[in-house]
Amino acid sequence: MGLCLEVGILADLRDRDEEGCAHYRQVFRVLNELLARHGLPPHREPEDLPEEDRVSWDMGGYRPLHTLRQVAAYCWARRKLAASDGDNSADDPVVEEYYRRGGLRRPNFWQEVFCVQDRRPPRFGHLMLHGDSEGLYVPISFDRVLFSRESSEILGGAVGSSPRLRAECEELADVLHLPLDLDPDADEVIDAIEQAGGEGEPLWRRHAVESFTCLRLHRACAASISTGAALVFT
Repeated sequence: MGLCLEVGILADLRDRDEEGCAHYRQVFRVLNELLARHGLPPHREPEDLPEEDRVSWDMGGYRPLHTLRQVAAYCWARRKLAASDGDNSADDPVVEEYYRRGGLRRPNFWQEVFCVQDRRPPRFGHLMLHGDSEGLYVPISFDRVLFSRESSEILGGAVGSSPRLRAECEELADVLHLPLDLDPDADEVIDAIEQAGGEGEPLWRRHAVESFTCLRLHRACAASISTGAALVFT
């Protein structure tokens, strides 16, 4: 089990899984009901998308996402980045403070969350306030993450904006001194993940897992925006 990023999920399922395709058609119908309640245009998920435009990436578990959220929380708190610690990043006290100060709970507990609509959307909200095991990002720009009071109503309980998530990744890339034209599968990135970066290394190499995650998310968002398909966490 672990996090996968999918763009073009209906097009992919239509080719090989009729039952799965019917399930996600219903997911997108419910999504559009939620978007309409917030005065947003409907999302029209393409069912005919060339294979080369689709994304299906295994992120290797949930740890990579948690490490990038740790970087975001430290930026929000204006704290010097902590040494990368993927095993405990979700329990980092600064991450905990991010949620506590915002009057929020962790993702996946949306049935317990009350969103104060006149509160300013928190920084890095589209990264931080979203499920880590399943959920949707749509190629529509809106300020705050949308969620239903009943988490079972919408896949993952929350809906983010892929343009806003991409912008947050760009901000984090700047913090990490990370060139966004790097291929996340390049030997340079894989080597940085496998070798703990020393003090003399560029910052992005010292935080190689976080950088890999930032690159992957940024590219998935770009694919979502260019194709008009949702970025789906599965």
